[in-house]
Amino acid sequence: MESLRNAFRAYLKNDREKKRQYFHTAYQEIAELNLKFLQLASVSTVFLLLLFFLLTPFIITDWDMTPQHSLFLPVSFLFAVISICYGKSKRNNYKTIFILCLLYEITLLVFIILIDIFTDPGRPGSFFGPLAVALPALFILPLKLSYLLLFVFEALYITLAFSYKVHFIAQYDVFASVVGITFSLVIAQTILHLRSSDFDLRLRYQQLSQQDFLSGILNKQAFEEAAHSFLQNRTPAQHCALLLFDLDDFKNINDTLGHYAGDQLLRKIGDFLPQLFRASDLIGRFGGDEFVILIKGSITVHTLERKCSMIQQRLHSLKLTGLDTDVTCSIGGVISHDPQITYEELFIQADKALYTAKGNGKNRWHLTG
Repeated sequence: MESLRNAFRAYLKNDREKKRQYFHTAYQEIAELNLKFLQLASVSTVFLLLLFFLLTPFIITDWDMTPQHSLFLPVSFLFAVISICYGKSKRNNYKTIFILCLLYEITLLVFIILIDIFTDPGRPGSFFGPLAVALPALFILPLKLSYLLLFVFEALYITLAFSYKVHFIAQYDVFASVVGITFSLVIAQTILHLRSSDFDLRLRYQQLSQQDFLSGILNKQAFEEAAHSFLQNRTPAQHCALLLFDLDDFKNINDTLGHYAGDQLLRKIGDFLPQLFRASDLIGRFGGDEFVILIKGSITVHTLERKCSMIQQRLHSLKLTGLDTDVTCSIGGVISHDPQITYEELFIQADKALYTAKGNGKNRWHLTG
């Protein structure tokens, strides 16, 4: 029993973390989706109201249009215009869209309560319960906010129902609203769980597609894309450095100890390299025994030499069964202060420095810039 409770707690903790990560990481995607939902919902509301106004007199013979019915249509039309115009502006600001969606939900709830409660005190309400069920599916909002909104308007609905409606009718209206709210809580939780799980899965696939399968760091394509992006978008004040290194006599390791030992060595390098650099720096494997690091921001030759020394020291500390000599590498590096330099130009300079280091002997580095 205790193990089941622990498993349930772990599931809830993991689910909360997925939702938190979803809102923290995918906020731009959420903003774009919410804007599309707002456009669709507001336009649909306009058409549904027009259809409702046309058909209701034929279905309910004593039905009369009230001021709240009349006002609901232009307000919905206004939201449709605002959301469509904002979409064409291409701004997609998360906070602005969040406020628009929240205002739209509040507007819907206000008008539905006005229609259900004040149209006729002796007639049952028809819309609050279904709206409460559908509301969580409209936009991607934090659960706490969705729950708070629903509970506040549910309390308002109950209060007004018993204050203005025939008591017998009010009981049924309140019961229907409670059922709707209950379903809405489940639906809100389920929909957000599915959305956050889908995002988590997509994020995992994206990370896997960017990772080198042996070392766990960026693969060649992912590294080059990230490096291109940084160099194209950096400010003139942002400098950088590129280190390129490969292992000395790696072929001999594969030939004498086997490819499994060589793979294990590459994994160990992929494990320690991120420990030597900042999280903002880019670290990748180009295939074989070649590794590359893009260091973002200003860096001195002395600091870059210290980084090279740290790489070589960590390599020396790696031990492979059957290997009597130390693992060593040759390193080429370049420091760039040119804000216009391209990735290709930077790589060529680092590659030339690497060949200079190799020409000077094993277990050396050569830096330029």
